[in-house]
This record gives sequence, structure tokens and C-alpha cells, in this order.
Amino acid sequence: MNGLGTLVRAASGGYVLHFDRRIERPAAKVWAALTEPARLKNRLGAVEVELKVGGVFAIRFQDGKTVMTGVILRLEAGQLLEYRWQENDGLA
Repeated sequence: MNGLGTLVRAASGGYVLHFDRRIERPAAKVWAALTEPARLKNRLGAVEVELKVGGVFAIRFQDGKTVMTGVILRLEAGQLLEYRWQENDGLA
């Protein structure tokens, strides 16, 4: 892994993108910044988060053109958020 992360082709034909970052802030603040729609809206746009495995993770970016929809695959509250996503899948 370099400073940009890793990109690996999955057996399914898709890709897995992985980033590890050390953020010098309290874990609760980082978790909130990644999962709370009100906080995400300030940086990204309108966000819907159903914080559970199988839950929705959707962002309508501020540019008005890009929509990211996904589903939460793994979740360990305060520690791990893994989701599969797709851009502009007909929801714009």
C-alpha cells in the first residue's frame, strides 16, 4: 500500500479500494463525520444513512449531477464502516 491506498480486482469482476488513515481526532468525532447525514451534508450534499448491515448509504452530491448509492456490508459502531457503492445508477 502506498499513500494513495490499494486497488484490487475482486473475483466478482469488481474492484476493492482500501484506505487506511490515521486521523488525530477523537474516534467519536471521526465516526460522526463519516456517518451523520447532517455532518456529511456540509461537505458532500444530501445524505441518507441507514446505519445497519444491509442499510442504505446514499449521497446526492452538491454538484447536482452525481449520485452515489450503496449498501452497508460491515459495521462495527465507532470502528468500521464498509459499503458497496455505485455512482449515477439512475437515481439522479
